Amino acid sequence: MDYFSVHLVVQKLSLMRQLLQLGAIIVIIRLF
Repeated sequence: MDYFSVHLVVQKLSLMRQLLQLGAIIVIIRLF
Protein backbone atom coordinates (compact mmCIF):
# COMPACT_ATOMS: atom_id res chain seq x y z
CA MET A 1 0.00 0.00 0.00
CA ASP A 2 1.48 3.33 -1.03
CA TYR A 3 0.66 6.70 0.50
CA PHE A 4 -1.94 7.59 -2.15
CA SER A 5 -4.16 4.54 -1.58
CA VAL A 6 -3.94 5.02 2.20
CA HIS A 7 -5.03 8.64 1.73
CA LEU A 8 -8.01 7.50 -0.38
CA VAL A 9 -9.09 4.99 2.28
CA VAL A 10 -8.89 7.66 4.99
CA GLN A 11 -10.98 10.03 2.86
CA LYS A 12 -13.63 7.34 2.30
CA LEU A 13 -13.80 6.54 6.02
CA SER A 14 -14.21 10.18 7.03
CA LEU A 15 -16.86 10.68 4.33
CA MET A 16 -18.80 7.63 5.53
CA ARG A 17 -18.59 8.90 9.12
CA GLN A 18 -19.99 12.28 8.06
CA LEU A 19 -22.83 10.58 6.18
CA LEU A 20 -23.65 8.47 9.25
CA GLN A 21 -23.72 11.57 11.46
CA LEU A 22 -25.98 13.36 8.97
CA GLY A 23 -28.31 10.35 8.83
CA ALA A 24 -28.48 10.19 12.64
CA ILE A 25 -29.35 13.91 12.81
CA ILE A 26 -32.12 13.46 10.21
CA VAL A 27 -33.54 10.47 12.14
CA ILE A 28 -33.52 12.45 15.40
CA ILE A 29 -35.29 15.39 13.72
CA ARG A 30 -37.91 13.01 12.28
CA LEU A 31 -38.55 11.49 15.72
CA PHE A 32 -39.22 14.84 17.41
